[in-house]
Amino acid sequence: MDCGNGARARQHVFLLPEYLKDASKKMKSGLMFVKLVNPCSGEGTIYLFDMCLQQLFEIKIFKEKHHSWFINQSVQSGGLLHFATPVDPLFLLLHYLRKADKEGRFQPLEQVVVDDMFPNCILLLKLPDLEKLLQHVTEEKEIDKKKYYKYSKEKTIKWLEKKV
Repeated sequence: MDCGNGARARQHVFLLPEYLKDASKKMKSGLMFVKLVNPCSGEGTIYLFDMCLQQLFEIKIFKEKHHSWFINQSVQSGGLLHFATPVDPLFLLLHYLRKADKEGRFQPLEQVVVDDMFPNCILLLKLPDLEKLLQHVTEEKEIDKKKYYKYSKEKTIKWLEKKV
């Protein structure tokens, strides 16, 4: 691709599950790269959000010195290899639930999953079966048809034990 000034657009090499490749062909806006908080480090990490399938993938980058890729008729320097690995979105939600637990009260999710540094965190609220996921790590109350949640350490430990 020519950028108009003689420079070529940078291209990247990704390893994706086959169904993601098909999803991107069917719906151009189906895949979205977003920067969200990494629950382990608290730093920003790039994730791939599949808007059609409502799935989340963490982008891992493999880098070695002195590698390049041949892409079509050009050589792309850098040799980075990007992997899209599925991630349980509940791990990302836990970051916000634990933070909100410091207040020690039940809150609606819209008040819990808020982040000025990573505003795309609200995409986590659009996940299918969100309420079912939250049952693993929260206590829940319903008042006037509105649901409120509070982090539960006990439930989280039980959920994590099943994951191992």
